[in-house]
Amino acid sequence: MAGLVLCIMASLAGIPPFLGFWTKLAVLGAALNGGLLWLAMVGVICAVIGCFYYLRVIKVMYFDEPVGEPLPRNNDRILGIVLGVNSILLLFLPLGLGPIMEWMRNSFAHLS
Repeated sequence: MAGLVLCIMASLAGIPPFLGFWTKLAVLGAALNGGLLWLAMVGVICAVIGCFYYLRVIKVMYFDEPVGEPLPRNNDRILGIVLGVNSILLLFLPLGLGPIMEWMRNSFAHLS
């Protein structure tokens, strides 16, 4: 379970090759292409601050000594399946991100 949560937290932090990295890159690229350098800089600063909090959770899971009594083991198969599918999608969805992004660009093209 800790490995699956690691994948999710790494994606939220924007660490490559997870989906969160590619989406942050797309948003920052759109801000730069739109001439909004200040917005891209604010985005990078916020991403770095957020990354600190996500990496802190990973540090606690893997490197800190447990405090108190251990919790009873949770053998919930549904939770494991959901986290597993989520982690797999976060890792492999960027491979098909090009067609998805093109579909989204075409969907919003008529708004501008």
